[in-house]
Amino acid sequence: NLELETYHLKRLIEGDTTSFDAIFIHYHPIVLRFLVGFIKDKEQAQDIAQDIFCKLWISHDRLGHIQSLKSYLFKMCRNAVYDSFVRQITNKTADFLALDFVA
Repeated sequence: NLELETYHLKRLIEGDTTSFDAIFIHYHPIVLRFLVGFIKDKEQAQDIAQDIFCKLWISHDRLGHIQSLKSYLFKMCRNAVYDSFVRQITNKTADFLALDFVA
């Protein structure tokens, strides 16, 4: 329901923990499914989902520009997946270079 999302977003911006809880309960399963679809690792997806909602709460007072909370959360997911892939590639490259250096 768009009206309910708008209400909870407005209250979240004001720091209302009850609205954050309502957003979390509604969107966490959706975000988790989305992340698992990309990452294929449920545990890693759960960690990323937790980070996303932590960031949402930490930055709650700077969310006034958001028109769609759902779109914003999916954008956060996309960025988190990208960052995760970059970290994995960087770690694999560092491991490869370390092996190359030892040899």
